[in-house]
Amino acid sequence: MKEGGLATALESVGSVAWNERDLYLVQARANGYVERLYVRAPLDRVRKGQALADIYVPDWAAAQEEYLAARRICRRISPTRPASACAWPA
Repeated sequence: MKEGGLATALESVGSVAWNERDLYLVQARANGYVERLYVRAPLDRVRKGQALADIYVPDWAAAQEEYLAARRICRRISPTRPASACAWPA
């Protein structure tokens, strides 16, 4: 054996895999469908917070329309208040 320093750069070939025990399945318990996929294949790169898919659920769309209508009414009643005053927490 010989003691010494390593070069500042090291190049290597390999692949990285995740621990499949940490893989989770998330199920939305609502009737709907996937409108668009942003990640198309296994091992595609994703960033934290990146959208994976757009889904359409008719029941959720109706609830969203009611929410937006309530916000519009709030803004009409109090036009001088900031927009955030008419946004209710999720």
